[in-house]
Amino acid sequence: HTLPTVLEGLHFKVRVDNMSRACSHQFVRGRIGWAYNQESQGPESIVERDVTLPYIMHSDPEIRALAEELAAKSSELYQLCVDRGVAYQFARYIALEGSQTNIYTVISFPAFRGLMNNRTCLSTADEINIAARLMRVEVLKYLPELEPYLHQGCDRTSKCSLVDNMFPCCGKY
Repeated sequence: HTLPTVLEGLHFKVRVDNMSRACSHQFVRGRIGWAYNQESQGPESIVERDVTLPYIMHSDPEIRALAEELAAKSSELYQLCVDRGVAYQFARYIALEGSQTNIYTVISFPAFRGLMNNRTCLSTADEINIAARLMRVEVLKYLPELEPYLHQGCDRTSKCSLVDNMFPCCGKY
């Protein structure tokens, strides 16, 4: 039930492109065992970046259309600010949380294991769930012997550990 000490020395370098700012903010919550670099909306224009919508919003035609309109207006306002000399670090305040960014991270194995434990549950947001699962797939390509350590917490205990009304149990157990 304990993590072998030698595994604590493992670190992974991960790059995720086109992740929403909302999702990247969930990633940076892992403070111990993580080192981050995020391409925020700095000198590069957010006008060129796409916006990510959760499936439940994207699948509703009315919501999707309004979101696309809002994203276009946000990009238009951002560009107007930049054109009028507003510094990038101030202009990005109007960027939507769904604006895409890229992250680079170095993550220790214990922190990665925690990510798998907490973010691969079906009750988490789709984007971070998918990103975490894809990271797991990539790690296991090179180190398949780590597979027993990289599961949801409920897979080890056969009991859901989520008791939060905001993120209810996915119903697996």
